[in-house]
Amino acid sequence: MAINTQSELIEHLRFITGENSNSLPEADAVRLLNFGLDNYTHLAFTADGKWQIDEAENTDMPVATATLSSGAYQLPLDERFLAISFAEIEDAAGNRTALSKFDRSLDGRVTIKTTETGQPSAYDYDAKVLTFDLYADADYTVRVFFTRPFRHLVVGDSDQVTGIPTIHTEYVVNHAAHRLSLRTGNEHRSQLKQELIQGAKDIQDDYGQFDEDGPVSLEISVDIRK
Repeated sequence: MAINTQSELIEHLRFITGENSNSLPEADAVRLLNFGLDNYTHLAFTADGKWQIDEAENTDMPVATATLSSGAYQLPLDERFLAISFAEIEDAAGNRTALSKFDRSLDGRVTIKTTETGQPSAYDYDAKVLTFDLYADADYTVRVFFTRPFRHLVVGDSDQVTGIPTIHTEYVVNHAAHRLSLRTGNEHRSQLKQELIQGAKDIQDDYGQFDEDGPVSLEISVDIRK
């Protein structure tokens, strides 16, 4: 049976650890499960696949739009951004241009000079801030396509769904149980650790197959006896 809602995850966590609502209150269980979701995000994000990760429950695209005002050269980014996959700039006429990446430290341009103005063509991403290669000479629209982490569970929302594949939810519960064992001294702690090691490998193997750019081959079986 698939488990994916907050209440199901908490119920299973209490079941495998022998805890109950008194010994493991909802708030504590949610906190432990969120640590597991953070670790899951790390596993998915660092897998070898080229497909951008995103949870099934998101109703919007991972795209942020902001105005780079004339005379500005930086834009702050949302804390949710794990990485930027693509960025573009649009002028007042609606012309869009892809922005390339540059490293200010390697280019010897830690500080952008106020005399360097025009339409930015590149950006540096550092400390949750986009820094452009030029001071904007007009107002521009900047679009950023980003990778975001899997959302945390919220205390009190028992029907909340994690948004990760149901075949992976056991990993999140096992991660929470292992963290709980640091306090309870669960005798099965070593077994949980081994299951986490195998689970982490399976998750990264699965995400490693998510390749949006690779060729897809189909194997078609034909019965020539008909």
